[in-house]
Amino acid sequence: MSDSKEGKSKTLVIPVKGMHCATCALSISNSLYKKEGIKKADVNYGTDKAVIEYDPDKISLEEIGDTIRELEYEPVMPGDEKTREVTMRILGMTCAACVAAVEKALGRVPGVESAVVNLATERAFVKYNPKVTSIVDLREAVRSQGYDVADEKEVDVYEKELEKAKKRVIRSWLFTIPIILWMIPEMMFGVMWPTPFLFNLGITILSAPAIFWVGWPTIKSGWASVTHGSANMDLLIAMGTIIAWLTGPASFVTPLFNYAGSSTMILSFNLTGKYYAALAKGQSSQAIRQLLKMEAKPALVLVDGAEKEIPMDQVKAG
Repeated sequence: MSDSKEGKSKTLVIPVKGMHCATCALSISNSLYKKEGIKKADVNYGTDKAVIEYDPDKISLEEIGDTIRELEYEPVMPGDEKTREVTMRILGMTCAACVAAVEKALGRVPGVESAVVNLATERAFVKYNPKVTSIVDLREAVRSQGYDVADEKEVDVYEKELEKAKKRVIRSWLFTIPIILWMIPEMMFGVMWPTPFLFNLGITILSAPAIFWVGWPTIKSGWASVTHGSANMDLLIAMGTIIAWLTGPASFVTPLFNYAGSSTMILSFNLTGKYYAALAKGQSSQAIRQLLKMEAKPALVLVDGAEKEIPMDQVKAG
């Protein structure tokens, strides 16, 4: 906002949200011109901005804003354009495709200026206009992609997620190790003990709970990525393990080799890698939190020759 050279008139440049065409801009401009004190009202649909020259003695900023709102549009008046920053912990991300999907979903939320997602720390850093959107909207955008947002007030959320990952790894290997031991004679000596039929039947049955019970969260995550128009690493693992397991039942009706046992190995190695990745992420997050605790909370500034203590986020350059 700036002062005009002509008398006491001022020029106001504000964003206007909700316009869909040039007619919208024209209706706003015409309504403003009807108000006393408005000297100029140029509304541009292409830039979503209004340039208004007005006499502050005859019309106030509040009246200008109300005039636009009466037409069901949303002006961002001086003082309203303040943005907030929020950090959210995203659960369920496994690869760069997950990061891209979450960033894209957050970027589509009205009022979001920027959204940066870090896979290593499982954090999303979002800058948004609280007058346009809310944290609830941001969380819903993330959940719409098949991921979840942790409650930061729950201090042990990391420990709970790590414990879940650990249990899945243990359960997976409880099925996989017996299968490996059973497959060793066949792999080394070509002997399917006790008979080829019982060997294939046993491997197929034993691998089923590993894939469809222990591996269900992976399958669910992969399917969610497809339904939301993206593809993540879980989709690749889910497709590989399910297709490999299906060769087990298929081997009874067609001359096809049984790879059901291999599917459990793929899943177990994947879950083990995820567990150690989660462990590393947790250590990184804890280190970052320790560094943040070392941040100076208050700052001393000179006001009229006297020292005054203020919060760090209120310090401005100059």
